[in-house]
Amino acid sequence: MSSHRSTRTPERNRRPLATVLADSIRVFRLIAQRKRQRIRLEGSCDGLSYERLRVTRILDNLLSNALKFSPLDSEVVVEVSVRDDVVRIRVLDQGLGFSRSDRTNALLSDRCGVARAAESPQSMGLGLHAVYRAVTAMGGTIELLTRPSGGEVVVSLPRAAPAQDTPAPMAH
Repeated sequence: MSSHRSTRTPERNRRPLATVLADSIRVFRLIAQRKRQRIRLEGSCDGLSYERLRVTRILDNLLSNALKFSPLDSEVVVEVSVRDDVVRIRVLDQGLGFSRSDRTNALLSDRCGVARAAESPQSMGLGLHAVYRAVTAMGGTIELLTRPSGGEVVVSLPRAAPAQDTPAPMAH
């Protein structure tokens, strides 16, 4: 008997990206209301399906961070677009953005230095490392950017997710 487990994502675990986005945003809108924050979804991703749990983990971490690092009475925007063979999900917040050190270390370490949350200054931003691992396992990339009006995280995924997901890289 072989102990090898297939890494193939069963079709039953795949969901339309639009549905996964809507579900995550619906949950986080309830959380956002506590800080009088809003979440707005822009764009379209009709006809695209991905592994539900992995994409939910990505979205939930990004939305959680965006809300945590944004001030009261602010807005978080989730933009989704498809161009050529790439699906791009951008999460824009009105927080402080990412320092140079954050951009360098946050994705590669499970102990990054993001510690400037609007409500939780002791936060370590551990979710970004989990996002990095999930995105790279799907064959995608992630960028952390700072805009004059806040932070931006850009997740780019292949339009057609591979039939076999690549295992997430091991943390060092």
